[in-house]
Amino acid sequence: DRIGYFDRRLFRAAAVDWRADIIRLSIMPAVWRRHGDAEMFRVLDAAVAYARHYGLYLIICYHSIGFPPDGTYVSLKDWFYGELFQTDGAEIYRFWQRIAQRYAREPAVAFYELLNEPARILANGEFAVDDNAAHWARWRDWCEQLIDGIRAYDSRKPVMVGGLQFGYNLTWAEQAP
Repeated sequence: DRIGYFDRRLFRAAAVDWRADIIRLSIMPAVWRRHGDAEMFRVLDAAVAYARHYGLYLIICYHSIGFPPDGTYVSLKDWFYGELFQTDGAEIYRFWQRIAQRYAREPAVAFYELLNEPARILANGEFAVDDNAAHWARWRDWCEQLIDGIRAYDSRKPVMVGGLQFGYNLTWAEQAP
């Protein structure tokens, strides 16, 4: 009730009307902080139950935009939630450990998506477009630490890692996976 329109009708529409197989649940840091673990897990547990009921799978996504290795995030302020994407590495790590611990054995949760849109942000607030192998290595190493935290609770579920520049730039992934 406090989060808004979110019930079985959405899952039914996805499964029946749209013939979807999977739904991506994007969770913004500000929303998680505002509502807290108990409320967010109540909503996520309901989503898992709806997904199971309608034969759907879920992707759980930590929905932030920025570059955690630098601690820089897009500034987008909501009147109710405040800064939607601002977070830090410790908060992201705790989020994924809680999620992995809770849903490790849940087959309806198909994937964990580490971060919505990794993007380097310059001091003037603009997005960097000059990524290189060193930036990729920093991103990859940061993700590997996060995945190690997830693997402490869930050794099997696939983890999705986007490339640089909003997830699209995978130029260095093949040479340095």
